[in-house]
Amino acid sequence: MQQGLPLVTSQQIADEAFPYLGRGSYFQTTAYDTHLFISGSEEYDIFHHFELFGRKILWINQVQQDVSGENKAVMPRTIFPCSESDFDGHIVAHRLSSLLCYATHSTYIHPRLWVGVAFPVPATNQPAEKYVHMLYGHDQIDAAISRLDVDAFTDKKWAALAHYRQAAIVDTPYYKVLSYWKILELYFNNVNTDMNTYINDFYASRPDIFHDLDSFSGTASRKLRSVRHQSAHFMLEGNTTIEDPDNPDIYNEVSKGIFSLRRLVEGLIERTSGW
Repeated sequence: MQQGLPLVTSQQIADEAFPYLGRGSYFQTTAYDTHLFISGSEEYDIFHHFELFGRKILWINQVQQDVSGENKAVMPRTIFPCSESDFDGHIVAHRLSSLLCYATHSTYIHPRLWVGVAFPVPATNQPAEKYVHMLYGHDQIDAAISRLDVDAFTDKKWAALAHYRQAAIVDTPYYKVLSYWKILELYFNNVNTDMNTYINDFYASRPDIFHDLDSFSGTASRKLRSVRHQSAHFMLEGNTTIEDPDNPDIYNEVSKGIFSLRRLVEGLIERTSGW
């Protein structure tokens, strides 16, 4: 287990949750596989309070708890009120994950397990698979979220953040590229001319962001479309052979597009119109 994690009981969490969340008819506990740690710098804080999606959400950092008679590090969790519809709690947990991933510059976070009960208590203790090491202060995380004006997000923008988080949590460059490319398609409604103009204008103003692509002939949009094609079909440019994804030639070629694509889509997500 990770050294220094506080040992916390379910009763201690319930004592924090009941006054903050109040009483209701249904509450969901969600466990997250993540590196994120929300705390002050002077001590290990256990809780953070969010008010998002029209409700209060209690965040519980990674702690030690009794799991089958043994003290183990358990995943960070949230507890929040929701309807008994699986869809409601599912959407809140996943949108919170996407929001935290983007606000913290691609910190890994993925909801792994959720359980609903009638009281605001920690309904699951899932042993941790990752250790916290991405520290954000309480005021820091609140400010990072506040500046995004979450209440103005459309479903399309939430979808963009979900694809952004997918790019952050996958371990292969192929699906990172495809996830970022999907955000371009979302914003521009898959209108190729608009996508090309945005990419090429971005390249004209910030060619440094495309440094990983090395030198290329033609336009930046054509180059990135080639990277996207290679990611989707595992074919090197000008070759119809389906490559082994572990082939370093295609692996490295696709990887070159990740940084520029990430910066391109972050530029779109930062826009307050067009979504």
